Amino acid sequence: MLYKRALERIIVYAAPAWWAGTANQRQKINSLQRQVLLAVTGAFRTTSTAALQVISGIEPADLVCEMEAALYQLKHNRPDPHFLDVHLESNQVERYLPSWAHPSTKHLVHWDQDSPDFDLGIFTDGSKLNGQVGAAFSVFDPQHSGDIQFRLDDHCSVFQAELTAIKQELLWKQQNRPHANCHLFTDSMSSLKAL
Repeated sequence: MLYKRALERIIVYAAPAWWAGTANQRQKINSLQRQVLLAVTGAFRTTSTAALQVISGIEPADLVCEMEAALYQLKHNRPDPHFLDVHLESNQVERYLPSWAHPSTKHLVHWDQDSPDFDLGIFTDGSKLNGQVGAAFSVFDPQHSGDIQFRLDDHCSVFQAELTAIKQELLWKQQNRPHANCHLFTDSMSSLKAL
């Protein structure tokens, strides 16, 4: 764990800027990784680098550098790279959109924990079960009642699923009942605080 969170980050620091994938770079970075893995595993010096990587469950450092460079290219709208013989497209990567709004200009969201009477109520939830991630919302009102479900990529978190459910619920309301007062019910306090 220390290797993944600290040492590997030091070894591949700024890889998108300097990584070209040459044989010399691969040899040097694998040599650095080998020294660390020998110390971590306590294996003999004659143990091969590939065996050390398998024993410790650590990815080869050259592949990590290639991955970092590919992600950088995708996130910064560079030509779509290839990684492990797979053509990656920029629409496959989740992007972080920074919010530069001043905190005083943000609208506070008020929520309560009561169960009031409501004309339009929408219940949201997101979950991850057996490695699969999904989000859903249920609509309860006199005109329409039903469930709407969404499947997310397996790498998504439960937090992302909860936010997706809330987002899709708001899009549904905007499209189907734009002027109706609505109560949104969710079990995710972290999602509410992220708003």
